[in-house]
Amino acid sequence: LFCISLMVQSDRYIIVCVFILYEAEEIMLKGETVPRPLGGEIYEEFQDKNGNRIVLTYNDLWLLIVCQTSMDGDWARVREAAGMVPDPTRKRELANRLWKLEQELDGLPPIPDKIQKINLHRAHNWFNQRTVSTAKSF
Repeated sequence: LFCISLMVQSDRYIIVCVFILYEAEEIMLKGETVPRPLGGEIYEEFQDKNGNRIVLTYNDLWLLIVCQTSMDGDWARVREAAGMVPDPTRKRELANRLWKLEQELDGLPPIPDKIQKINLHRAHNWFNQRTVSTAKSF
């Protein structure tokens, strides 16, 4: 098990990104790929300026990507669109939670371009066709 941590401090909040890779060397040697996230896995953990722990899952990441790339960052549009896709109640709850966090923190941590590119298709597929899952593949 490998763990890499990165901590960035700004005047608004402290971000602690934790990336965990399962036995990465063995997976690469076997030619296997890392399993795709199911939604409940932790994408990012950070602390607000008061030291409160905040956890974003892949469900959160995917909804953030949809909001930023298809809804111009408008959480009201996300909540409205969530009413027309599978699992509307839970997706609206996620949108409300992320909107509140965004207000409390004066913005959410930016999604690195590489992460957004890797997850762009998956995020829209999840939003339009899948349910919110607390299951974890890693």
